[in-house]
Amino acid sequence: MLIVLFICQGYSPYYGGAENALTATAEEAAKDTSLDIHVLTSDIGGRLPSFEKLNGVSVHRVSAPKKDWTRHTAGELIGFYLSATKKIDSLQSDIKPDFIFAYFTMPAGLAARKWFLKYKVPYAVVLQGSDVPGYQPDRFKIIHIPMQLVARMVWKYAKRVTAVGRPLKELAQKTWNGEISVIPNGVDIKRFVPAEDKKFPDGTSQIKFALTSQLIPRKGIQYLIESVEMLADEHRKRIEVNIYGTGPYKDELVKMVKTAGVEDEIFFRGLIEKENMCETLQGNDMFLMSSLQEGLPLSLLEAMACGLPAIVTRVGDVESVITNGENGLLINPASPNDIKDAIETVLNNPKLIENMREKAIAKSCDFSWDIIWQQYKELM
Repeated sequence: MLIVLFICQGYSPYYGGAENALTATAEEAAKDTSLDIHVLTSDIGGRLPSFEKLNGVSVHRVSAPKKDWTRHTAGELIGFYLSATKKIDSLQSDIKPDFIFAYFTMPAGLAARKWFLKYKVPYAVVLQGSDVPGYQPDRFKIIHIPMQLVARMVWKYAKRVTAVGRPLKELAQKTWNGEISVIPNGVDIKRFVPAEDKKFPDGTSQIKFALTSQLIPRKGIQYLIESVEMLADEHRKRIEVNIYGTGPYKDELVKMVKTAGVEDEIFFRGLIEKENMCETLQGNDMFLMSSLQEGLPLSLLEAMACGLPAIVTRVGDVESVITNGENGLLINPASPNDIKDAIETVLNNPKLIENMREKAIAKSCDFSWDIIWQQYKELM
């Protein structure tokens, strides 16, 4: 039996796009009876047990500082790295991994490199975005310069390096000229399914839009708020925008909503438990994504699998999934006018939602986690 170890600073039930993708990948891998799947992760500031078995995956957690449930600081990432490297010797003795997948260059990739240098266990690095120098200069500005050196060190010794999208691969290659393959995020099409007997809005009924996201400036929700303010009164009264998530930008966004006078149109619904996410999405008509920067968002694929066409910004690898006018509407980032125009397009032609629905569902099936895992398996 081949023993596979995944390393990441977060794992279920921690909320985060990359961490959710890791959870889905590891659980899909655990279905393979020829594999023994383990995860090395953080206890999220003591909130979670040091070990448990989740859906066939052995989860080993080390002590690491953590304040916010949905976001890591640079100091917290360093804290996880220090704790993870202290765990190398005992885990090597206990489970003897044959292969390691490191999610993020730092801290997981750096820990995997140390494991390789000491015990010659090969590893692959899965680039997710913020671990690539230059991806979020506003957030990681202080560490991105030294991160270039760290990235080259980590990627050089990796058996394979992958990125979740083509633009991310191209950005990474500005730091390192080695081979980088693209493996996108996936979706659990057995858990995320369209609602049966869906009732579609007509020309007079309300249209519900769902946005699932961390509440941070990079998600562009501030432009969405501005776009709703720009709508004519007869259009505003026909929409409901449900924002699911939390984050450090929430208070500022709430103030923006009040200042814009759109409290009757935009609602902050908080975090949704994973087991309730499908039902929550099904209760909406369309998905909204106003991000300024992404790879290929897991939330977008989940919404499409639930039968929601999407209004999304042209960022990352979104255009590999969304064909404008067929399974969604594409808009430019940081453009309230584009968001407003897309919403008005749907309001003026609500039949468009029903027309795009089946193509959205069909496209999501191309990203089923069993298909994605097979691509990762080939790296070992």
